[in-house]
Amino acid sequence: MSPYGVPNEKPEQTKWLESCVESVMKSNPDYDQARAISICKNQLKRNNWKVPKSDSEIDKQHKHRRITWGNKTI
Repeated sequence: MSPYGVPNEKPEQTKWLESCVESVMKSNPDYDQARAISICKNQLKRNNWKVPKSDSEIDKQHKHRRITWGNKTI
Protein backbone atom coordinates (compact mmCIF):
# COMPACT_ATOMS: atom_id res chain seq x y z
CA MET A 1 0.00 0.00 0.00
CA SER A 2 1.16 3.51 -0.72
CA PRO A 3 2.23 5.79 2.14
CA TYR A 4 -0.81 8.08 1.83
CA GLY A 5 -3.31 5.63 0.37
CA VAL A 6 -3.39 7.26 -3.07
CA PRO A 7 -4.27 4.79 -5.83
CA ASN A 8 -1.07 3.78 -7.67
CA GLU A 9 0.83 6.44 -5.75
CA LYS A 10 3.88 7.76 -7.57
CA PRO A 11 6.99 9.22 -5.88
CA GLU A 12 6.13 12.75 -7.04
CA GLN A 13 2.68 12.44 -5.43
CA THR A 14 4.24 11.25 -2.17
CA LYS A 15 6.73 14.14 -2.23
CA TRP A 16 3.97 16.68 -2.93
CA LEU A 17 1.75 15.24 -0.17
CA GLU A 18 4.61 15.39 2.35
CA SER A 19 5.25 19.02 1.46
CA CYS A 20 1.55 19.86 1.57
CA VAL A 21 1.02 18.18 4.96
CA GLU A 22 4.00 20.05 6.40
CA SER A 23 2.69 23.35 5.03
CA VAL A 24 -0.86 22.81 6.34
CA MET A 25 0.39 21.84 9.80
CA LYS A 26 2.78 24.82 9.91
CA SER A 27 0.09 27.33 8.92
CA ASN A 28 -2.56 25.72 11.17
CA PRO A 29 -0.91 24.58 14.43
CA ASP A 30 -4.20 23.29 15.82
CA TYR A 31 -4.50 20.72 12.98
CA ASP A 32 -3.24 17.22 13.63
CA GLN A 33 -1.43 15.18 10.99
CA ALA A 34 -4.52 13.15 10.05
CA ARG A 35 -6.49 16.32 9.30
CA ALA A 36 -3.62 17.77 7.25
CA ILE A 37 -3.31 14.53 5.25
CA SER A 38 -7.03 14.56 4.56
CA ILE A 39 -6.92 18.15 3.31
CA CYS A 40 -3.94 17.46 1.04
CA LYS A 41 -5.38 14.22 -0.34
CA ASN A 42 -8.60 16.07 -1.19
CA GLN A 43 -6.62 18.71 -3.08
CA LEU A 44 -4.76 16.03 -5.02
CA LYS A 45 -7.97 14.11 -5.73
CA ARG A 46 -9.70 17.26 -7.06
CA ASN A 47 -6.75 17.67 -9.40
CA ASN A 48 -7.41 14.17 -10.81
CA TRP A 49 -4.50 12.75 -8.78
CA LYS A 50 -2.04 14.92 -10.73
CA VAL A 51 0.57 16.84 -8.78
CA PRO A 52 -0.22 20.55 -9.15
CA LYS A 53 2.57 22.73 -10.49
CA SER A 54 1.80 25.34 -7.84
CA ASP A 55 -0.76 26.25 -5.20
CA SER A 56 -2.12 28.90 -7.56
CA GLU A 57 -2.91 26.15 -10.08
CA ILE A 58 -5.20 24.55 -7.50
CA ASP A 59 -6.81 27.93 -6.80
CA LYS A 60 -7.45 28.55 -10.51
CA GLN A 61 -8.96 25.12 -11.13
CA HIS A 62 -11.02 24.93 -7.96
CA LYS A 63 -11.68 28.51 -6.95
CA HIS A 64 -15.21 27.67 -5.85
CA ARG A 65 -14.05 24.62 -3.89
CA ARG A 66 -11.91 26.17 -1.18
CA ILE A 67 -11.75 23.99 1.91
CA THR A 68 -13.24 25.43 5.07
CA TRP A 69 -12.32 23.68 8.28
CA GLY A 70 -13.59 25.28 11.44
CA ASN A 71 -13.13 28.99 11.01
CA LYS A 72 -10.23 28.69 8.54
CA THR A 73 -10.33 28.50 4.75
CA ILE A 74 -7.38 27.05 2.89
